[in-house]
Amino acid sequence: MKAQRKQFIIKVLMIIFLVLVVIGFTVPIFLNNIGPAQNTPVEPRVCQTDTDCALTCDSQPVAILCSQNLCQQNVCNQNSYYSFTQTPITFTLRATIETKPIDFAARANTKNFFVTFDKETVKVYAQGLTLTQIFEKINLKINSQCLTIDQAYCTKEGHKASLIINNKESYAFDYSPQAGDVIELVYS
Repeated sequence: MKAQRKQFIIKVLMIIFLVLVVIGFTVPIFLNNIGPAQNTPVEPRVCQTDTDCALTCDSQPVAILCSQNLCQQNVCNQNSYYSFTQTPITFTLRATIETKPIDFAARANTKNFFVTFDKETVKVYAQGLTLTQIFEKINLKINSQCLTIDQAYCTKEGHKASLIINNKESYAFDYSPQAGDVIELVYS
């Protein structure tokens, strides 16, 4: 009799344990409102220009930024850090390498519409883009030692790469240009 009672208690405890395990896994699903569609990860999209990233949301085209060869938004309900604006931020950008000016308009891809270049005038159609992201559109890189445009021009004896923002030398490569800024890249 004692053995049967012990077996019965073990079975009841096992059933209670299984019920608690089931409840433990199902209650968070209801509390967090997690469904299979929301839990599916979105694959990043590879791109070369802004045109490669365009989406159609609610039958309307949506402009998406291509940065570091990845679309910055992959589905319509994903938040975008860089929304396209109709009114651009306009500033002046000049670059000289050993007194030779660089033509940014000739280097720019017309399929990139978040950043456009016209001689020394740059128009940025999104808030918060940094110089690094803007320079990426013309295959230009800069850091504290080198300016790279087709080849690296690095600081060495008698030569210096510098970034000048509004007539002040700067190392703020993550600077977000403001309307009316004058930015110069100089290697001399």
